[in-house]
Amino acid sequence: MAFSLASLTAYTDQERLPLITKAVFSARTASLFTKQVGIKSASALNLMDTDAAFQSGTACGWNVAGAASGTTTFSQRTITVAPLKIQEALCPRSLEQYWMQTQLTQGSNYDGVPFEQAYAEQKALRIAEALENAIWSGSTLVTGLLTILNAASGSTVSGNTAGISGAITTANAIQIFDNIYNRIPQAILTRNDLVIFCGWDVFRTLIGALKSNTGVMYNQVDLQGLADGDIIYPGTNVRVVAVPGLLGYNRLVCSYLGNFFYGTDLLSDEERFELFWSRDNDEVRFQAALKIGVQTAYPDLVVDWRLA
Repeated sequence: MAFSLASLTAYTDQERLPLITKAVFSARTASLFTKQVGIKSASALNLMDTDAAFQSGTACGWNVAGAASGTTTFSQRTITVAPLKIQEALCPRSLEQYWMQTQLTQGSNYDGVPFEQAYAEQKALRIAEALENAIWSGSTLVTGLLTILNAASGSTVSGNTAGISGAITTANAIQIFDNIYNRIPQAILTRNDLVIFCGWDVFRTLIGALKSNTGVMYNQVDLQGLADGDIIYPGTNVRVVAVPGLLGYNRLVCSYLGNFFYGTDLLSDEERFELFWSRDNDEVRFQAALKIGVQTAYPDLVVDWRLA
């Protein structure tokens, strides 16, 4: 006697826990920028510069007639934050007709949803993903850094003096990064926090170019840096950092980290959220609120590379 199974549908185990959450990128850029906290709406970046005017030292007296005395200049750039919130309403009863019913508490009244930890962790990652994109490309509510640099294009240093157009490839990647390095203003060249930001796609192209070019000191690139998307460009003191927010943009931004500012009200706003039972609305609700804004203090010390 054998089993007769022809009339049955193959069983699919749908109840395995925990839920597998999709890996998404965190807000890497925000962790690197200089933080400006306590901003409710807008705040000034107060900047100061001064010169050193040489005068003849052959005579006594203060500020010898006809000699320059020097000038100290104060200026401001405004960092404006956008108030944002994320809200979602969840109805536990809508799960009763599906396999998730096995995770619901007994009874018809619910004060929570199953998989709360997995849901909360994934929601936090998605917030970080949206934040990363907003920092660079902006949104309908946030002015991104690329838009700010576009507006300041008369002050920024053009990185593409070679007139490269079309695409960034393994054939021209080294030329591009060399050109950016050579365009870094001398005033910041010896800083220890110089960085070239690029998308992960450009970063992989650069690594391919380094691997295929035997004339480049590829052995200077450490394996952990390759995995993290953070390497020292061979033969220089400049970090190349891949950020998810520049993925798909043929855009590279170079300066020192202290020249980029990330503004918010409370530094941990984006890490705080509420998941609560709303008795009046008979549903579980999620809410997160935060403020974000970005700015560069000195656009003239930014090398902005884009396709010609």
